[in-house]
Amino acid sequence: MDPGRDGFRLDRFLSSRIARLSRTRVQTIVDNGQVRRADTGEVLLRASQRVRAGEALVIRRPAPREPEVVLDYREIYRDEALLVIDKPAGLPVHPSASYHRHTLTQVLRDRLGPGHGWDMAHRLDRETSGVMVFGRRAGSATALKKAFLGREVRKRYLALVHGSFDKEHVRIDMSLGFAIGSKIRIKMGPVPVADGGLPAATTVRPLKHGEFNKMPVTLVEALPETGRQHQIRVHLAEIGHAVVGDKLYGLPEEDS
Repeated sequence: MDPGRDGFRLDRFLSSRIARLSRTRVQTIVDNGQVRRADTGEVLLRASQRVRAGEALVIRRPAPREPEVVLDYREIYRDEALLVIDKPAGLPVHPSASYHRHTLTQVLRDRLGPGHGWDMAHRLDRETSGVMVFGRRAGSATALKKAFLGREVRKRYLALVHGSFDKEHVRIDMSLGFAIGSKIRIKMGPVPVADGGLPAATTVRPLKHGEFNKMPVTLVEALPETGRQHQIRVHLAEIGHAVVGDKLYGLPEEDS
């Protein structure tokens, strides 16, 4: 504990060190006997108790419940410098507010060991299934990342979208940024470059038409020229052909 917080109330100290915890939440944690001194093991039960510089505290909190996902992947190819896998839909790549252990990062660690040495060259959205490429950390991964960043890798996505996409192909050139006026922090939308948007372009071609729940749908091929967050989903939604099942861009925000 640093000298600048010497004499703080326990609840004030904890909320100052863990910004995401409100004083009310801290009070509940203390009341439940989840805070103790590291050296003696003494449980601290009064939020008004004063803490002193040099003390070390331990907070015991149960692991949060995470949504169920497919905790697996299929290995497609591997050699000394390259690992290629098939990521299932629903599996997040990195930890987030809702996912800690249920991530591809953790699955790789569990399956290959904590020092496996593979580093991902790119990423996919949680709900997107598909191929992911890894290189050796401090080795081939650097070259692979540069290839993705330099648009030397040709990426092809398949998506089932609402409506009958009848054009032979369309190139969507629409700069993107955080959605203007949205209450959803991660949501992206059209933003002019002059206002901070990043250039983004996607070519879309229809492959097959059909019906889902008696409504027209189209299987399309999407070829992104850039790699912005949620790019394909936003571009398709903005031209009136949102991805089937996309809760973020396929529904009005109040229903998302």
